[in-house]
Amino acid sequence: MITVIGLGVEQGDLTKRGEEIILSAAQSGRKIVVRTANTKSYQTVVALGVPHICLDYVYENSRNFATLAKNLAKAVTEQGDDSVYLVDGDSTEDNSVKALLKRTRGKMEIIDGVSKTTAIVRAANFKGCSYTAVSAYELMEKANAGALSLPLIVYDLDDSGLASDIKLALGDLFGEESQVKYIRDGKAKRISLFELDRQKEYDYTSAVAIEDVDLLQKTRFTIDDLKEIVVRLRAPNGCPWDRVQTPDSVKMSAVEEAYELVDAIDCNDDEKVLEETGDLLLQVIFHAVMKEETGAFNLSDVLTGICTKLITRHTHVFGEDKASDG
Repeated sequence: MITVIGLGVEQGDLTKRGEEIILSAAQSGRKIVVRTANTKSYQTVVALGVPHICLDYVYENSRNFATLAKNLAKAVTEQGDDSVYLVDGDSTEDNSVKALLKRTRGKMEIIDGVSKTTAIVRAANFKGCSYTAVSAYELMEKANAGALSLPLIVYDLDDSGLASDIKLALGDLFGEESQVKYIRDGKAKRISLFELDRQKEYDYTSAVAIEDVDLLQKTRFTIDDLKEIVVRLRAPNGCPWDRVQTPDSVKMSAVEEAYELVDAIDCNDDEKVLEETGDLLLQVIFHAVMKEETGAFNLSDVLTGICTKLITRHTHVFGEDKASDG
């Protein structure tokens, strides 16, 4: 069984159990494989004086970030089923470990180490204790799944090309003028998000941290923000007009907004389509909020209902059925 051990962030972060397993592996002739020698925690391996193999060559031979984790996992398994794989930080943070789990079908022993996000969180100095942390290598996957929220830390930001991709993705979600912290080697400096790929140096310690932003300070919004606005308007200290509306009193607004959207589409006016699409969406949120107030259903129920309908009615896309050419 392959054993994975997290080396931590700094030399000396290795746990006692991790050290014992590495020394025992060396004595018994098990192959010891290190993901990279370009970290401070690698000095722990050097200090132990055990024979080992570094996989830095895999980075050079991988076409892109998507294949890197798979190539690292393949290189580890090629060293044998009883090999020991050493990664910096906490084992469960590492994408190559996740790829290795799939490759071995979970038949691995994992010894966690000090999380590499710990120093980043300390440098970010978030106001609260809760945050989302994600590797830059899987940010796009998380963004597409709607799994990113503030406060947010993106680590593994180890070159300018990757920083550019992250800048575009985060800019679309939170606005490219957003103030963020660029963190490297435990030190943070405040920059605008559009400057993320313009820093002088990047390495395995580089990260970006974005603090939570008040609604009125945002430049980009989500459907949850729209719901929050409607809820505030309906609150006792909200808007007098919005507070007294009922599903019956505003039902014709949905029809009117739909007609205005159709007119904008007929005019091929993208700016107007953008505006009218938003106006129609507001009607949907308004009705969902009013029904949530009565306990009938909420916005999550609305989204669940339409998503379920689309999936079940398109089994040729989301299921095992095959779409016909006809």
